[in-house]
Amino acid sequence: MERRQQYDSIERILQTVKEKLKGEERLAGIFENCYTNTLDRTIKRMPDGTAYVVTGDIPAMWLRDSAAQMRPYLIAAKEEPELLNILAGLSRRQFFYIGIDPYANAFNETDNGNCWSVDDTERNRWVWERKYEVDSLCYPLQFAYLLWKNTGFMEHLDGTFREGAKKIVEVFKREQNHEETSEYRFTRKDTYYTDTLSRNGKGALVKPKTGMTWSGF
Repeated sequence: MERRQQYDSIERILQTVKEKLKGEERLAGIFENCYTNTLDRTIKRMPDGTAYVVTGDIPAMWLRDSAAQMRPYLIAAKEEPELLNILAGLSRRQFFYIGIDPYANAFNETDNGNCWSVDDTERNRWVWERKYEVDSLCYPLQFAYLLWKNTGFMEHLDGTFREGAKKIVEVFKREQNHEETSEYRFTRKDTYYTDTLSRNGKGALVKPKTGMTWSGF
């Protein structure tokens, strides 16, 4: 736990929880293990100043999950410049990925071509999986906002963020009329029906122009 011990604010949070959970040492221990695990084991600082977060036991970074994993540290980041830079680095990397493919839900550390499955969809060597999920785009937006809201930090709201945000709006608008305007397709062979889309990858028939935006998964 070498990395976590550098942050006094993290230690103060852990101490506060222990005090509130007096007599519940096992529960306090579970909280400490959970709260420190991501910070200790799953973050990689990249040469470009961004941060890559491995999600779960799969060597890829989910847009949604990486935001959810790091969100609990927003409380401590205001008092810890290094931790703040890590969170900002994650946000910048999320929007870098969105710029590559806003329909993908998970990405590789490098353009190594690794993937969950060789699916019938638009391919990119950065993309680990291309299941289009609305929350894959909502979570990075929320995380970028919460980073500013909790710390006042704004440097992550740069040109890459603006271009990514524009792409998100474009996708949401396009998918409001999925039947007529969307080119997104996804088919996975030899799998459960919940892991692929019907109609040659277009998905179940939906009514157009309801105002709602479509999501594949």
